[in-house]
Formats: sequence, C-alpha cells, structure tokens
Amino acid sequence: MKLLLCIVLVVTSTTFSQHPEDLVSADSLAILSIQDGSAIQTSLKAIGTEFTGTPINDLLSQFIKNPSAIDYSQAVILSIEPSVAAGLSPGGMFGAMPHLVVICKPKAGSTLELNTFSGVNISTMHDGWFVAAGGTSWTPPESGKLSPIFSELPEAQVGLHLSFGKLWSQIGPVTQMAGGMMIGQLNKPGISGVIDPATRKQTAAISQAFRKVMQFCSQVETISANLSLVDGIVDTQFKIAQKKPQSESIDNTPMQKMASSMRNSALQYAMSEEFTQLLLSFNLESLGKEFDEYPVIAITEAMRDLGELQGNNVVMFGLEEKVGLTISSLVETTDQEAYLSQAKDVINNKETHFAKDFQMKLTPRSGSNTEWTVSMLGETKADLKMMHAVIPSDTVLAFRKVGDWIGFSFGAVKSNPFLGIPVETDLSRLITTHENISVDFAMAMDARKLVRGLIAIEKDAGLDTARNVPAEPSVKTEVVLGMNATAWILDFHSDIAGFAKLMADID
Repeated sequence: MKLLLCIVLVVTSTTFSQHPEDLVSADSLAILSIQDGSAIQTSLKAIGTEFTGTPINDLLSQFIKNPSAIDYSQAVILSIEPSVAAGLSPGGMFGAMPHLVVICKPKAGSTLELNTFSGVNISTMHDGWFVAAGGTSWTPPESGKLSPIFSELPEAQVGLHLSFGKLWSQIGPVTQMAGGMMIGQLNKPGISGVIDPATRKQTAAISQAFRKVMQFCSQVETISANLSLVDGIVDTQFKIAQKKPQSESIDNTPMQKMASSMRNSALQYAMSEEFTQLLLSFNLESLGKEFDEYPVIAITEAMRDLGELQGNNVVMFGLEEKVGLTISSLVETTDQEAYLSQAKDVINNKETHFAKDFQMKLTPRSGSNTEWTVSMLGETKADLKMMHAVIPSDTVLAFRKVGDWIGFSFGAVKSNPFLGIPVETDLSRLITTHENISVDFAMAMDARKLVRGLIAIEKDAGLDTARNVPAEPSVKTEVVLGMNATAWILDFHSDIAGFAKLMADID
C-alpha cells in the first residue's frame, strides 16, 4: 500500500511539474506561451545575435534579473489575471487592475532573482517552477482545472491569446482618460502665448487618430497570435476577432489582376479602396514630417486630392542600374477622364513642392496634358551626376489609361512598367495565396534587390565603392492584412537569416 502511494505521489508530482499551464488562473485574461525557447535561441545564435538580438532574454529580463538562469527547454508562461483587493471591486476603472504572473523553470542548481519594477513584486517556487506575480500574494489554482484560455491559444513555438473585450472593459476607461490628458498637453501655446497653427493641426490629427483607435478597441473581442522560427524564417499571424461578425464578401481578383499587369520589382504593395480611405482619414501627413519618409505614406498622401475617384491600387518601387528609381502604379477608378483631369491639376499645383523638397523641375510634355519631363536642380556637376544616377535625365512622370485602370509612372522613358500579358509577380502570388481573406494591404519586398539597386546607383554616380553583392539568394519579406466575416488577420513572413547573410555580404 505504501509502495502504491509512493508511485502515485511520484507520478502526480512529475506530471504536475511538467505542466506550468496548471499554475495559470482559471479566469486568466491573457496568456503568452513560449514552448520552444531553447530552439528559438539556438536558431537566433546560428543567424547571429548581433543581428537578431536576444528577444526572449530581453523580455524575461524585465521581470528576472538573471534570465540566463532560466531553463528555456521548458515552457515559459506570462499570464494577466484579475486582481481582488480588499475594499475594491474586482475590476473596472476604480477597481483593482489586473496583475501579471510569470511562470518559468530555473536551470538545475540556479536561483532566479526577481526584478520588482516591471509589474511583479513577489515570487515563490512551486513544484519546481518559479512564479513571479504582481499584487501582495499568489495562490496556485485549484488542482486539475486547466484555464479555459488554453483552448484558444494557437499552437506554435510562441502563442498569444487575449480576452481583449474583458480586459478592455477594465483598462479602456483609464486608457481613454490618460490619452485625452496627454493629447491636451500637446496643445500648449508657445512663448508668444499663442498656439502655433502647425501644433494645433498636428494635435487635431493625433486626437482624431486616437479616437479611431479607441473606437476600434471597443469592437474587439479577442486577439490571438502565433510565431515560429524555422530555418531562419519568421512566420507570424495576428488574428483580431470582432464582437459582431460582419458580412464580408471575398474577391481579391481585381487586385491580383493589377499586380499581374506590372513588372516584378524590389518593393511592391497593394491597398484596397477601403484601406486607402482609412489611411487618408488619419491625416498622417499632419502627424509629423517623419511620416512622409515612408513610401506607402508619401504615395497615399499624394492621392488625397483625387478623392473618391480611386479604388484598389497597386504600387511598385524599383532601383536598377542605368534606369535609376522607378515608381509605378495602377489604380481602379470610376471615371478615367475625370481622374486624368484632376491628376493634371494635382501635379501642376505641386510644382513648388517638387522644386523645394525634391529639387525637381516638372515641364509639361508637348502633346500631352498628363505627362511631364523631370529635370534635376543640382547646384554642381557632382550634385547632378549623383541625382541623375537616381533619376536619369530622360525621366518622365505620367498618368495614362491602362485598360480600365489609370496607370501612373515615374522613371526613365526606357522603363516600361506595364505589361501587355499578365505574369506572376511576388505580389500577385501573395494575394492569390490568401484567398481566405479579403486583402486590404499586401506587400512583397526583396531586400537583396533593393541593396543591389542602391549599389548600382552608387556606381553610376561614380562613387568609389568596392561592394559587389551577389544576386542570389533573394531575401523576402511579405506582409498581408485583411479580414473575413469574423476577424482581422495579419500575416508576416520574413527571412531574417537571409537578412543577416545580406548584411555580411555588404560588409
């Protein structure tokens, strides 16, 4: 009998100690699970931590002073759980805020030390597991009852699930109040006692964006994510489920056809009409000059004045030897003639802007109202040589009809961005493989192509460079954002091992 009891105790103890999930509260609001930390760290070391960093150690160092003493061959769990404080309601704006629980296993013979400045202030060892928590005490959950949140957790090396609606009901009011106060602080008068018009405009844009974010958060039910790192390639998916399912028809064919009608290039992206209008509604240009430096924002802002005439759009960026910079786009429109007429006015009205910010002079081409030759305004021969390596002397900016679409092109005359016969591009393939969602944004980038283009331009400009980066292998990054009837979905794929190799090739 005693022997049988010992066997039961040993088996029970071993089984329990293998499962840190048993230490998570049944009413956990959010869970982050790292199931294969040692494999991830091995992959990162193989790629080169000087390039990748040490994200798992960096995360755990917020709570543990010596994260290198954690046994990453075992699971690591972070859980957000409701707090109950004497005299306060269990949750809500004036109740006890949820607290964090960190569960991990120390290496044999090691003792983990608590960091008390990141939301955890107590720690204990329980059945071989180190538990750090916020609040004043921690009690293990009732034995044998696994938290329901694990049934929602994606299976992956790293998984995340948030019961966002429940969590937001508690932290939302505080977030909204704090955000409003911070935005109010931005609208301060200057030395003269008057609020600068640019400051007022920027604050209004930030306030508008904040309201939209708050509205979006109120519609979210859950957020899930998963991440894997295999053979140096990161794959991640975020899924944001809505409280109220919507009727969402899925037809990515028009966007896919546009992407197939342009040359493959180093950077390509597509945006739906709805996503374009959403970006424009944020008035990102007013949030700060740094936003203008991103190609997606710069091109989208340039479309603002074309208003409701535009639908889905596809954009390609290229950098090539002897061709320089090329930008091309296809846009759906309900009225080609009106679009071309308005586009002409938009470009002509930005003549000063082009000269001041881009050192470009635009001259209308004879015989066309929607084509301009581009001349650079460099002050010296050296300036012009560098400029012409990027923007050759035969560069033309043009709008034209391309089938039922409007085509925009910026580049040397010899570059022909629009193809008569559809071909598969990185972007068209990416859109095609996401037939389960209505694509709102898709981007495909080959970093090696971009780098080789930059080096080629340096050589065209006569710069002394001995760099010679091989054409292969490609270094792909792909992003897709879209939705179905129940959720927003974001897919991210990146060859970080390829990026590290590319950096080594450059050096």
